[in-house]
Amino acid sequence: MKLNLSPIVITGIANSPWIPVDSRAGSPCIGVNVVISATATYSIQTTQDDPFAAGGIVNFNASPTLTPALSAATSAAYTIVNQFVTAVRVVVTASTGTVTVNAWQSDSLQGA
Repeated sequence: MKLNLSPIVITGIANSPWIPVDSRAGSPCIGVNVVISATATYSIQTTQDDPFAAGGIVNFNASPTLTPALSAATSAAYTIVNQFVTAVRVVVTASTGTVTVNAWQSDSLQGA
């Protein structure tokens, strides 16, 4: 396992910080678990930009399949497989509670 963060809690409409991943890992598998306390609409974005560059992250992708609107306290997990990704974040566009983000990365699809 390469990455395992403490939970990031987002209150209201906001972006999580960019979560850097080890882009040198062979066939990386990145997992993102999102837990909401009430209702929320959010998306997961990925980037191939250097998260440590002086200018910050400029280019990113939002997956239309990773943009759910959830109307009850629930959780959802997403896996990003075999893509060159340097960082990932969660963007909350509507929320009546909190959104908690957990992220991890493993070297392969065999798990951590």
